[in-house]
Amino acid sequence: MYCALHTAMMRVAQSSDSTPSASQAQLPRELARSLCVHLNAHRPLSRQLDVVMQRITAMLDDASSLVRTAAMRAIGGIINEDPALLESPQIMQALKMRLKDSGSSVRAVTVDVVGRQIVRDVTLARHYYKLIEDRISDVGISVRKRVISTFHECLRNPDFPYAEMAMKVLAFRIMDEEESVRLQVVKIFRELWFTSLEFEGDVSDDEVHAPYDEDDRSVEVREHHVRDLTETNSINGDIG
Repeated sequence: MYCALHTAMMRVAQSSDSTPSASQAQLPRELARSLCVHLNAHRPLSRQLDVVMQRITAMLDDASSLVRTAAMRAIGGIINEDPALLESPQIMQALKMRLKDSGSSVRAVTVDVVGRQIVRDVTLARHYYKLIEDRISDVGISVRKRVISTFHECLRNPDFPYAEMAMKVLAFRIMDEEESVRLQVVKIFRELWFTSLEFEGDVSDDEVHAPYDEDDRSVEVREHHVRDLTETNSINGDIG
């Protein structure tokens, strides 16, 4: 490592002699990056990342919900830099436990941590979708809102494998006792159902008013959920 650093410094010194201004002599970007990585890898803290992660994970069992919330935020920051940690059994178990934490702030942050990664990589939904879905009926309003926001972002991705299931559970939240939650869900369905068709350029009236293709899967899904909503409202009306 130090030989490479010495060689790079010599190269810079030689190039500075041949340039009008020594300040213009710079290391190539890739070489500078490689040197920084090697130097940081030999710092004491870098050699103890596993220990640091274990200490932070242990703080998730602290008696104070404030400490547990802070620890989960720290883990979220680490996962943002290395999403592969979500595949770790230790991290998966910790997230599962905190989604059932007694503190609503801890549950909300955990939903946010997991939700961000699912939005970035929908393949992670196979491990975490059900855990997130269970929190949509959480007693904490902030937790329910985080779940709804996560599903909203996921539904914008056509590759999200649980789109139909997510829309079903969102539909039931239209009957949520909290008005802000109901408004959030209505806004999502309005966006999904009524603003997804965008016409660009010159479009004839015949094209605008043309009937939908019967094989259009998105239209079929929307009609299916409209029927679900109608039946849900009818059932609740009969019960009331």
